[in-house]
Amino acid sequence: MTYKPIICITLGTRPEAIKLAPVIQQFQTCEQLLAMIRAGFVQRVSVTL
Repeated sequence: MTYKPIICITLGTRPEAIKLAPVIQQFQTCEQLLAMIRAGFVQRVSVTL
């Protein structure tokens, strides 16, 4: 079983989302990565490998 690297993009404001939209779209189309997009305030992020 192969694992894809995970890219997590957290956006706080609408202007950030607008500016990063082209970058996010490129990450989402890449088949070698798993892109996760989160919007709003994030209090805690934990990663388990």
